[in-house]
Amino acid sequence: MRRFIALALGLILILGACTPGNPDDAEIPDDPGNGGDSGTVTDTAGYTAMRVGGEEISGNEYRYHYYSTVQSFVNIYGLYMGIDMDMPFEEQSFDGDITWADFFEEQTVIGIINAVLLSEQAKKEGITLSPLLTDEIESQIDNIKSYCEQNDMSIPEALAEYFGGNMDEAALRAVMERVYLGYQYELLKRDMMGISDAEIEEFYNLNADEYDEVDYLIYMFSPEFGDDGYTVTDTSKAEADAAALIEAVSDRESFLNYISDVLGDYPDSALVTSGINEGDEISAWLYDASRGEGDTGAVESNGYFYAIYFIARYRPDYSALSIRHVLMSSENSTADDARERAEQLYESWKNGAADERSFAEMAMNHSQDNGSVFTGGLYEDVYEGQMVETFDAWCFDPSRGYGDTGLVDTEFGTHIMFYVGYVEMWKSLVRQTISDNAYNDFYNALLPLNEPEKINMDVSK
Repeated sequence: MRRFIALALGLILILGACTPGNPDDAEIPDDPGNGGDSGTVTDTAGYTAMRVGGEEISGNEYRYHYYSTVQSFVNIYGLYMGIDMDMPFEEQSFDGDITWADFFEEQTVIGIINAVLLSEQAKKEGITLSPLLTDEIESQIDNIKSYCEQNDMSIPEALAEYFGGNMDEAALRAVMERVYLGYQYELLKRDMMGISDAEIEEFYNLNADEYDEVDYLIYMFSPEFGDDGYTVTDTSKAEADAAALIEAVSDRESFLNYISDVLGDYPDSALVTSGINEGDEISAWLYDASRGEGDTGAVESNGYFYAIYFIARYRPDYSALSIRHVLMSSENSTADDARERAEQLYESWKNGAADERSFAEMAMNHSQDNGSVFTGGLYEDVYEGQMVETFDAWCFDPSRGYGDTGLVDTEFGTHIMFYVGYVEMWKSLVRQTISDNAYNDFYNALLPLNEPEKINMDVSK
């Protein structure tokens, strides 16, 4: 029974974080960890499972995270991890003495800590749940109501069937609002870490191997295998063949000619462009600090020998356009109404901080574009002709410069625009790494101040 209820409810998937997943693709296991229908549900009013940062987590909220964690993990990993859904998790080993029950409890606690800390930080900074996420919560609750009407059930009955406990509509809404607000805050925090060009340059110089790309020619020689087809028995011929190719090479053309004239193979696939450092023996050779144009070498990796001709190493300097926008949709209104709402919101933003960060916050709180609302209205790698005509024309106006703003009308409504500009790929990659590191530092600094107090983690109550 739980499988069908959970599918109808469209539950959020959570795995060690407060990030809403895609409920439409979910398949819920029957009664996770309890070996079938649990029977009578015990009333748990007033029951506290945990305390985190001064916030009490009810048994109902704990169960919500627990079953969502189980659902997410089993859907993704259950088949090949050998989880038996008909056997209690306490009786199944995850790793040595650690059971699946231990693992799911740990992941549930992580998810709850994440949701609580981030949602509370959002409140401290005056960030409220965006209308889009509020609508998403109401949409999921409407799905529950529809299911209950079709099956002559009350919402508490449906929720108890899946979660146990005594959760009702108001309690479910409160739990979901905490999760979604934390999710929204994390995205906004990651997006606007305030990273300078000087920081990016310094970080790149210290970690260039992680970002540089290389062009090279490469040809593989296979070793001999045993009767099983897997065990390498002899590498001597492969090594000799790779050495012979290298010996014959004087330039790029001779490398390719050897492949076609001597080996009788097609040289087209020998060229690799924009190769990146993958950490194997080939990459170690390519990214050696002494490597220069025209260098050749025979490199062994996992019994195979590779003849390599080095062409160039470079920083990925090609640029791509980034813009932010806020959409006031005309889907359920008129074009004039969308324009008026956009003008009012635009004026309000201009009367405030009127910078990129506040624009991103405005997008997250008000934009009706599902594709960019959670990234503060940001679209990256925008190419000419990708967007509708008026939007595209605004973006690629040659006079455009960083911080330019304006209103653009399209068939979808009115867009409030913010021009970020062309960003070199290496800068984008480095900025993302620095942003991730800064966010992790920020988050980890919160953890010691909010050590969870575990009170009662029994999901069978």
